[in-house]
Amino acid sequence: MHLECTVTLQQVCARGGHAVRTTTFKQSVIAYCIDESDRRVLRVGRDRNAQEFPVLGGVQLMTQFVRNGKATLILLKRSINLLLSDADPTALQQFCSALKTGGQPRQQVELVVEGVPKRSIDSLPTGSSTSHDVVRAVGVHSSMPLASLPPSQMNSPSSRAPGKKARDQGRPSPTWRTPPRANRNLRSEEFTQEQKAVMRAACDGHSIFFTGGAGVGKTFLLREIVEHLPSSSTFVTASTGMAACQAGGVTIHHWAGIGGGDRPIDELVAMAIRKRGMQWRSAKCLVIDEVSMLDGALFDKLEEIARRVRNNSSPFGGLQLVLCGDFFQLPPVARDGNFKFAFEAHSWPRCVERTFELTQIFRQSEHAFIDALRQIRLGRAPASARALLQQCENRELDNDDGIVATRLFTHKDDCDTMNKKKLKELDGPQITFTARDTSQTDGALATLRSGCTAPVELTLKVGAQVVLIKTLDVKEGLVNGARGVVVKLLSTKNPVVRFTGGAEITVRMEAFPLSQGGQVVACRHQLPLAHAWAISIHRSQGMSLDRVEMSLARVFECGQMYVALSRARSLAGLSIRDVNWAKLRAHPKVLAWHEQMANRGHVLRV
Repeated sequence: MHLECTVTLQQVCARGGHAVRTTTFKQSVIAYCIDESDRRVLRVGRDRNAQEFPVLGGVQLMTQFVRNGKATLILLKRSINLLLSDADPTALQQFCSALKTGGQPRQQVELVVEGVPKRSIDSLPTGSSTSHDVVRAVGVHSSMPLASLPPSQMNSPSSRAPGKKARDQGRPSPTWRTPPRANRNLRSEEFTQEQKAVMRAACDGHSIFFTGGAGVGKTFLLREIVEHLPSSSTFVTASTGMAACQAGGVTIHHWAGIGGGDRPIDELVAMAIRKRGMQWRSAKCLVIDEVSMLDGALFDKLEEIARRVRNNSSPFGGLQLVLCGDFFQLPPVARDGNFKFAFEAHSWPRCVERTFELTQIFRQSEHAFIDALRQIRLGRAPASARALLQQCENRELDNDDGIVATRLFTHKDDCDTMNKKKLKELDGPQITFTARDTSQTDGALATLRSGCTAPVELTLKVGAQVVLIKTLDVKEGLVNGARGVVVKLLSTKNPVVRFTGGAEITVRMEAFPLSQGGQVVACRHQLPLAHAWAISIHRSQGMSLDRVEMSLARVFECGQMYVALSRARSLAGLSIRDVNWAKLRAHPKVLAWHEQMANRGHVLRV
């Protein structure tokens, strides 16, 4: 199997994670072969001096922009990235599929590349082997999509030839650029009518805010929107480090170049120009996830910074905004308790053209439970909701399969204490998995380390309760929040986890990337697992938990009780202790704003 394309070879510092050397091979070829020593290799180049890279350590495939002729191959354990661009999208898809599903060839077929015989892995095994088995055999790891790095943007200054900029002037746009929005087709069968309405508005260039309760698919929809927007001019951010890592972007503070954002506006404008001036001016669309946790005063500052840095008097400097969040969940964090919601910002009405509310719930399927959660989201606990949840009070959840319920706490320290205690109680050997972080900038690395859900170190024993922190396979139920227990530690040091439902999966390192403008700016490689005896309510946002137990006695924030209860997939998997309905609150400002928007017809429902 071979592919004609441009290949950029990026050598990464094993410690710092930054690129130390970048070489681009234009109009080249990459082949997936077996060499004379029967090693599986990726071979780059058209002549006898072509470079070969063994893939025994595994390859991480990043294929978010494969339809644009781009992909990234991360050679695990070798600190090498191969950035593919200018490829035929169909051929690239086939090449990546071969890497994902390839195994031992049925027969060794001779492939001649510029006079050098190679045995191609074009014949792939079928029969009883599952796709998971084949992936394990080859050592190629598929992952959630990650933006590939456009070679023209990845070259370090030292690697660029003199006069390159002048020579490039007047050339047509390279083929790795995202096609115009009008050419991007929505796959209608994958979206609800609500989601399609939001997608159309975003792809038509409107500045939008879409919201909805827990479990309506906001994260899924945001990722789809980003995939359909031009990668080189669309920047993904979030209000917090954890939300940024889950969205695959960086914090809005880091992207804007304004530090904590607490300085006078003139200083912030100067900082933004000095640190991120080119980025501000090249952007066409700014995505902000969890905007509900962004202070309104900061939103106003960002809006003024955008106008001044971009020298554009239009709202937010003419940038298209794609905003997402739920103001009924956790509010902005304020040290002194004083904050404004983003919708209270003076510039919000000018910047947000359309507001959408998603209503179809995917996390839960029981209508009575869904109705109760909708009331609780609004800060209400009618008799019907209390009676329904009363059956969950002090319930002992089934754990015959060895998977115990996750305990939700309001405070992180309580979680850490319980997880350490439970791990220590387990007998047998333990293995500690240390994350490998790579980054282009200190700021991106700081975002990664402060917010990435994958831990820096993860210690496992047989019997350890774990939760999946990254969606791997929706059809198989391997989604963010899937619960499991470690049943075996292989000689390769990979854990075998039995998930709810009985499936036993060998879990391997995955990539947790942060991307900006179609470029990976930071990435953590770690097992997509975390200890699951206890999780904080804040960290559980975005998770769907099969079995969850919670004590609600120490709830202290508006929306906190709703966030906790809405993590449960079903009533059968929910156990409540120390419930105090007097602590159920929705913020009065959010209630008033939501009702006002609905009465004025400003919230669009399909």
